[in-house]
Amino acid sequence: MNLLKLAALTLAVCANANAAADPTCSVAASGVAFGNYNPLANANADSSGFVSVTCTGSTGVTYTIAASAGTGTYSTRQQVSGSHALNYNVFIDSNRTTVWGDGSQGTNLISGNMTATSTGTTQTSTVYGRVFSGQQTARVGSYSDTLTVTVTY
Repeated sequence: MNLLKLAALTLAVCANANAAADPTCSVAASGVAFGNYNPLANANADSSGFVSVTCTGSTGVTYTIAASAGTGTYSTRQQVSGSHALNYNVFIDSNRTTVWGDGSQGTNLISGNMTATSTGTTQTSTVYGRVFSGQQTARVGSYSDTLTVTVTY
């Protein structure tokens, strides 16, 4: 089992390759950018991003992608700006009902299968973010959070 780690919400990319292993996989991602948040709006602020796995080789690959809680908990992640926080979450379905996590506390993993090729095969998954409406104590600032994403294959 190989592990790849990547930091998310401001998603960065890392790869772990073993020269003797077949397949070899890498990961790429985009951040989930919400833009400006209006604390007086009655609507949630929604956005999306992606995480993708690319594998080379000549065999079938089964993978899972887990995400950490970041700041806060899986039920309510938090983006912070100094001592101020905005509650948000990241989901694996467009209805934003299935929380993306590590499989614990009611969260779900992203999973898939692919056949690696010599030129590389890529599977991309969309992740859906939501900053919840009604957070009237929000202050002006730039809010962020970092999730650690673990890809296992």
